[in-house]
Amino acid sequence: QRRVHGKNRQGLWKMAAWRNNFEQCLSVPRCGVVGDDAEFVGMFGSRGGAVNELNTPMAICVDYCRDDRLFIGDCFNHRLLVLLSDGTAPTSTDNTFVQSRYPSGVCVMNRARRVLLVDHLDSVVRVYDCESLELVATFGQELLNHPWGVAVDSADNIFVVDMDNHCIQVFDSRGTFSFNFGTQGCGAGQFSRPRGVCVDYDGNIVVADCGNHRIQLFRPDGAFVRAIGSRGTEPTQFRNPHSVCVDGANNIFVADTFNNRVQQFRSDGT
Repeated sequence: QRRVHGKNRQGLWKMAAWRNNFEQCLSVPRCGVVGDDAEFVGMFGSRGGAVNELNTPMAICVDYCRDDRLFIGDCFNHRLLVLLSDGTAPTSTDNTFVQSRYPSGVCVMNRARRVLLVDHLDSVVRVYDCESLELVATFGQELLNHPWGVAVDSADNIFVVDMDNHCIQVFDSRGTFSFNFGTQGCGAGQFSRPRGVCVDYDGNIVVADCGNHRIQLFRPDGAFVRAIGSRGTEPTQFRNPHSVCVDGANNIFVADTFNNRVQQFRSDGT
C-alpha cells in the first residue's frame, strides 16, 4: 500500500491500495503493526472511472467535520473524488469530484473548511472549498518541483513535500510562502526525494525520506530532531517509505512501500 491516512470516528484505518484499485478499511483493536494485528473490515471500489470506481488511488484523507467523508486522489482518473466512508457517493446535491492532472497528496484544513490537493505533475497546490468543491486558490507554482505530500498543523500552517527540490516548503494558512528546510543529501536533515508528511501531536513534522529509506522528525521551525530507520528488511528498516501518519496516542505509522508492510513507532522513535 502507498498511503496510510489515520482513523475515522469508528476507529477504522483508511488505506489506499493503489495496485488493486480499491480502498481497504482496517480496524486496529490494539497498538500493533497493521497487517499483523489488524482485523479486515471491508473494502470498496474497483477499476474504472465511475463515481465509486478508482484507477490507481494515490492519496486519501478523512473529513472529520462532516460525516467522515473521504477525499481521494484518484490518480489515473485525474480527479479528486469525494465519497462517504462506506464507499458510496454523497447526496445528489453534492459535487463528487474535481479534475486534477496527477493528484498525489490531499489533506483537510478543518477550521477553514478547505481541501488542499497537491498536483504532482503541475507542481501546484490547489485549494478547494470542502462543501462546494469550488476552487478557492492555488499556490506554490513558483517554488515547487514535482511535490508529493501535504499536511497542516494546528495553526493551519501548510507543509508541502517538494520532492525534486528535496525539501519541505512551508506556507501559512493563506498559501503565502514562509520558509523551507532540507537539502539534497543523506545527512541529518537532508532528503532524497521525500514523499509523505504529517504532523504529530507535539507539533513535530514527520517526513518519509523515501530515497534515504528512513523517517525524519523536525520541529515546526525546521530544526532536525531525529531520524528513524535505514535501508533493509528487518524491523525498523525500510525500503522506500512513501507515507506517514500518527494516531491519537502519537504513535507513528509508516507505509514501508517496497517491504509491503506498515511499521509502527512511538514518537521517540522506538
